[in-house]
Amino acid sequence: MNPFRKKRKKSASPAPDDPAAPTIPCDWCGNPANPLTDGFHLLQIAFGRKQERYHFCADACYETFRALYPSRIHRNCYEQSCASCDACEKVFPDEHDGIRSLAPEGAPIKHGGQRGGKPHHHHHHHH
Repeated sequence: MNPFRKKRKKSASPAPDDPAAPTIPCDWCGNPANPLTDGFHLLQIAFGRKQERYHFCADACYETFRALYPSRIHRNCYEQSCASCDACEKVFPDEHDGIRSLAPEGAPIKHGGQRGGKPHHHHHHHH
């Protein structure tokens, strides 16, 4: 798969008789949106407390939606990566690359790692 291939002509939608084309209805215009085309957008946005997910078949649908529905919960919700933000209740754990990016930093906390039991307190009385 070469993502930098030259586009011959921009097809508005994938051929309907192609069973390999996964399509999701565009949440704006209702046309089939194919995740493999350039115009496809997956949008995760919170208009209330809960995260919602939308799909768009073309840049125009995505831009129009964004212009008409500003996110009220968080000014930069559209620009923010869901993985690094907790302003809303997550419904979809994965953004594009799945949950790997949410792995906690550092090693897990080990319990009972202190050797030798209680620390010893030596009381020396100096006169």
